[in-house]
Amino acid sequence: MQQKNLSEWRTPMFDFGHMNQLEVSRIDGQGAWLRSGRQEALLPKRELDDEIKKGDTLLVFVYADASGEPVATLRQPFAEVGEYALLR
Repeated sequence: MQQKNLSEWRTPMFDFGHMNQLEVSRIDGQGAWLRSGRQEALLPKRELDDEIKKGDTLLVFVYADASGEPVATLRQPFAEVGEYALLR
């Protein structure tokens, strides 16, 4: 039986479908990469402004894209997972 490092069990994960406070770990041509433990989510370039820099903590909504990769947005959703909202 393979032993796991205890830190692997304590690694923070994204709370998909909810707002998350995440730190900007790096910025490249695709956008800002936000870290939670060992995972990163992309905040696309179209949502960046000149004030966002490495080390900043952002409040973002995290969801999975069509391929299952985590993506972040600065837009607040009408409802989060487990909630409902009346839409027009």
